[in-house]
Amino acid sequence: MKNGGRFGYTQAQLQQFASDALAHAKRLGASACECDVSEGQGLSVTVRKGAVDTIEHNRDKGIGVSVYLGERPGAHRGHASTSDFSAAALEQTVAAALAIARHTAVDDCAGLPEAELLARDMPDLDLYHPWALATEEAIGIARRCEAAAFALSPKIRNSEGASVSAQHSQFVFANSLGFMGGFPTSRHSLTLSVIAEDKGGMQRDDWYSAVRAPAQLARAEALGRYAGARALARLGARKIGTRQAPVLFEAPQAAMLLGSFVSAASGGSLYRKTSFLAGSLGQQVFARGVNIEERPHERKALASSPFDEEGVATRARSVVRDGVLQGYFLGCYSARKLGMQSTGSAGGIGTDFATGSSYSAASRSPVPCTSKRAQAISTIAQAIAAIAIQATTGCSCSDSGTAMVVMPAAMQCPCRLDRRAAPGFAGYHTPAIVMLSTRIEPLRREPRTTVSRPTAAMPRNMSLRLPAMVISSTGCAISPSSTQWPAAPRE
Repeated sequence: MKNGGRFGYTQAQLQQFASDALAHAKRLGASACECDVSEGQGLSVTVRKGAVDTIEHNRDKGIGVSVYLGERPGAHRGHASTSDFSAAALEQTVAAALAIARHTAVDDCAGLPEAELLARDMPDLDLYHPWALATEEAIGIARRCEAAAFALSPKIRNSEGASVSAQHSQFVFANSLGFMGGFPTSRHSLTLSVIAEDKGGMQRDDWYSAVRAPAQLARAEALGRYAGARALARLGARKIGTRQAPVLFEAPQAAMLLGSFVSAASGGSLYRKTSFLAGSLGQQVFARGVNIEERPHERKALASSPFDEEGVATRARSVVRDGVLQGYFLGCYSARKLGMQSTGSAGGIGTDFATGSSYSAASRSPVPCTSKRAQAISTIAQAIAAIAIQATTGCSCSDSGTAMVVMPAAMQCPCRLDRRAAPGFAGYHTPAIVMLSTRIEPLRREPRTTVSRPTAAMPRNMSLRLPAMVISSTGCAISPSSTQWPAAPRE
């Protein structure tokens, strides 16, 4: 298949389907209605040990309709969907949503957004870059990626496969308040996971590149060598004694830390009272010097959007300033539950960036964040690297009071910023390295051979600098300077 992202429908046709759904809902007696029309197509290929494992072509489409009977706070809501775009199926879907609404309980927070919150400006965020990827070409890329890892060392004994994916989608969202917006998007990725073995020990590691534009994807050979080098670097891990030391969390694990904060600051957790951040607005939740900003209009970012899933305009804002929580992540429903206003976060949050100062392990005081190698080394010479956060790996962090477990790296941890890394890694918008001062307490048993796979599901592309030596990975890649740990790809 080689279609370069050509869709079955135009944006104008999707807009017409949405308009027809709204008209049907009004004619059948709905007080309000919102409709989402979308389609997507793509190709995914996986190669394992040189052989083609899977080839998947996908083409999907759907219309989802939500209707409301009555006005808030006395509205009943019903939802129905279909993958049939015929006029008859669309009318039946609207009727089904209305039938459901008539049998649901009143929800005093259900309803469309306030009209003044809806997006009016639709900036072009450069989110659509089609890739005319043929199946044989995708297979070749995956094979080159995996072969580069195997060629790195005879200790690379096995592979969980290299995968190449090219995905294209488009949508239109509309509601009965007059809002209608939509646009096409693309997402392309290359991933590899390999297993290294030495002296009876086995270690697994992986890496991936995910971008909007195929030209920004990391080179297959560079990514393969990097994934292989990461697996090799895990071999020969050793126990360490109980000690207090700074801890470095590399990008995938740092993303988990920030993800925990986002989850706790999100509306669903807050109004259900399952979050430790409930009622924390205006309070110190991070160390001084931590600043987190939401910037949902970054061009080509994997989660940028001019509006959220309810049509509410997204905007740049400060979430944490100098360690003080300034705002939550709320959609309309959760905002009403909390007596607040939507932050344009329905369906996920915008591209978040954080800044701050470094942390001096010696003085325990903030110092300016820097990418200079000598300064970084002097700051964290006694650090321990955490390359995995698992409930079953190696040692526990107890000093901060968090339920977090880390695995110490078999290396020293001075780090440097490598700006010559492959352009494909610029799309990895997650925190690069976080250094925390915490107590490391080894467990009695040996660490298990486990690793967290980096995930692209991180909400809306987070990059972060915290007061503990965190360097943003936006536009660069981070690699430790130790010869025992691989440098990020540079080609």
